[in-house]
Amino acid sequence: MKILVTGGRGQLAKAIEKVASALGIDCVALSKNTLDVCEPKEVIEALTHHSPDLVIQSAAYTQVDQSETEAGLAYQVNALGARHVAEACQLVGAKLLHISTDYVFGASEWPRAWREDDPPAPLNTYGWSKRLGEIYVQESSASSCVVRVAGLFSHRQESFVGKILSRIAAQAPLIVVKDQITTPTNCEQLALSLLQIGEYWCQGNSIPVLLHIAGGPPVSWFEFARHIVTNHPEPALRTWPIRPVSSSEMALVASRPSYSVLDDTLARSVCRVTLPDWRVGLSETVAAAWRTVYFDSPRQ
Repeated sequence: MKILVTGGRGQLAKAIEKVASALGIDCVALSKNTLDVCEPKEVIEALTHHSPDLVIQSAAYTQVDQSETEAGLAYQVNALGARHVAEACQLVGAKLLHISTDYVFGASEWPRAWREDDPPAPLNTYGWSKRLGEIYVQESSASSCVVRVAGLFSHRQESFVGKILSRIAAQAPLIVVKDQITTPTNCEQLALSLLQIGEYWCQGNSIPVLLHIAGGPPVSWFEFARHIVTNHPEPALRTWPIRPVSSSEMALVASRPSYSVLDDTLARSVCRVTLPDWRVGLSETVAAAWRTVYFDSPRQ
């Protein structure tokens, strides 16, 4: 199985590349400099050159607040970019796993985790741009599966873990929302699941056209931040104060869903993939992130 991953500089693409290498899987992750999903000719040329069996489309514009003022860019990358990749996959005969988001949900109260057959209703421009990307992929003739994920984290600085630790390194206060519930998902654990699904699919088995994959158990961003801090490699910093606030107090530009927990029953039952508890291995992730934030970053 040969895999091509778009969005090669992102935390998920980096995790896929790392896990694939460890498993001996032929995988290339291409960044925007090599494959800009907004340029259909570039996409076709890249897929024609590499001739992958499977494409994992992880390229995305993920700046939720900035999407409100840069809606055109969000649409271009998340919607049209998805369409370009799907069309290129159809042209070269590659299968496509398109990565989407829990933020396609959230416009109404919901008593349980969101399932694949629940109606999407995004609250913000980012969510709508990702939803349009889903539609374009599903309307294409490509052999595709849309995979919705939530709360991705890793040791990288752009991750939620990295941002929390960067605040601590700067001796800055931590203020985190307490009324947004999600399912934190370890990027490397997700990467392994995506590779397992891809291998199963490329072996001739059928998979659903839409899947939810997420970690568990559900937790607020404040509670997640508290777990990050208490797993800090330096004992003296494990009591760093965190102030929980409501979404209204944060005064964010874009609205967020208060409950965007994904139900992964279908992925577990059909594709036999189950992500472990996100707390498993968290201390190692935090330690790696702290090395990146504190030791590897340029100091002022």
